[in-house]
Amino acid sequence: MRSGPPAVSATGVSAATGARAEGSTAFWLYAAVAVLGLAFWFVIGFPFGNHNESYAWTVRLDRTGLWGAMTARFETVSGMRPLGTAVAWLTYHGSHGSTALTQLVNLVTTLTAWILLARAMPERRLFAWLAFLNGAVFFAGYLYLFHLHGVFYGFALLWLTAAMAECLRGLTQKSYRALAIAAWIAALFHPHVLILLLALTVGALIEFAALRTRPMLVFAAAVVVFSVVEAAALVPREAVMEVKNRMHGMLTSYRTVEVQRAVSVAAAAVTLFAASSLRGAPARILALGLSGAGLAACAALDLPLLLVWPGVCLAKAAWHGRWSLAALLAASLTFSYISPTGSPTYLVFVLLLCTALTGVDQPQRERWLARIPHAWAGILVVVSLALAFLVRGGATVPVVTRLALPLLSERERTHQLERVIAWYLVSPYRRLRVRFAQEARGPVVSATAIDRRHRPPTQVINLSIYLASRRGPEQPDGPVVVVAFGGEDVPGARRVLQIPGRWAGPAAVCLADRPPEWVP
Repeated sequence: MRSGPPAVSATGVSAATGARAEGSTAFWLYAAVAVLGLAFWFVIGFPFGNHNESYAWTVRLDRTGLWGAMTARFETVSGMRPLGTAVAWLTYHGSHGSTALTQLVNLVTTLTAWILLARAMPERRLFAWLAFLNGAVFFAGYLYLFHLHGVFYGFALLWLTAAMAECLRGLTQKSYRALAIAAWIAALFHPHVLILLLALTVGALIEFAALRTRPMLVFAAAVVVFSVVEAAALVPREAVMEVKNRMHGMLTSYRTVEVQRAVSVAAAAVTLFAASSLRGAPARILALGLSGAGLAACAALDLPLLLVWPGVCLAKAAWHGRWSLAALLAASLTFSYISPTGSPTYLVFVLLLCTALTGVDQPQRERWLARIPHAWAGILVVVSLALAFLVRGGATVPVVTRLALPLLSERERTHQLERVIAWYLVSPYRRLRVRFAQEARGPVVSATAIDRRHRPPTQVINLSIYLASRRGPEQPDGPVVVVAFGGEDVPGARRVLQIPGRWAGPAAVCLADRPPEWVP
């Protein structure tokens, strides 16, 4: 176990030394590689239309001022997140009712978080390639980038990467105090930051002897008290989600990230790679054996293989004495249990920590990667972004277009719904009830969260709030306007409009005598 506030990692290679060894050009080149996976998919997907609860949010943002946005509890949000909702208000009104500016803010904060971590990593090249894999393969968790209500997560990631960076450099009394204050502010974007701060406090006190002084122990106790009070204020008891089976919700989060066989293969590969990085041959062999057995068990039980990677990273962090990072990872693993909606977004914190822990303390592999000319990394960045812009522009690129099809389809459906709404609001049917042929239920209760061919971009409740704000109350009985996506048929209904779709298939608007069967 390391003690004191060392600037030296367990490998004997300091982050500062790694930073000095690389020139500015080389750093930004590998920083570009680190964020390339995320940037690639964002270029293809941007801009989405309104998605999920964004429709309900736009109504709230239209009707309230900045102070009202900061002091009111928003739909589908557990508790208060005043700075997050303030950013949503500012970006929404700053782009005159569009969510495009919000999406760009989400991207910038998220990419900045990864770049800050890349600067602190001693094994910068290895981390860059692992981060590239993370963004390219596990992108499902980053769909919040395209959401108006995704403004919370990028700022929370910024705090987490700042904390990780300080732990890698060697946490000092000064940096711990700064991180605590920053966490209290970042919690106004997302209160889960307070869980991370408490975990950091425990792990740092174990790992860094310089923090185990009487004044710092008093300060740490104050951190715990203040964080608990702030958490209670931001998330009162009545705002806590009541769910019967939280474990099911947590497992669903992993399933919604691991949506394709290729993702499962990548999860298994990175897990074994992490196991092979433990220090000492006996520990390495044991880790490989146990991780292989875990992967086999998950495959046999039809569980996500991604479940094993965090366990290996926790074991590595503990074995290498990186207790602060181990504590942060353990805390982040609770997010999908605390908020068991099945959303993949809460796994982005886990994936970021696992990426860093997989890459750290591997100086030999870093030296091997140093033999690869920088030009190859530059070529990858240029070619990848060129391909992304080609696909975005409508060109069919072998393999790339097929891989991008789910994202292209999701984006297209958001714009199809916008066209349907624009037509509906000036049509003779504008007072009729609007329902979807399938409801976009949460991932924990609906298979359409994974197979999204016919899944609408939002839920009926959010769309109803939006439509009521535009045309008043709906007619409570009589015919129903049914919207179907992906070429789905609506039996017994008369089609009155069809919106073509290149990627998602056509969207159809039908007039039916009664709501679809799924409607209660």
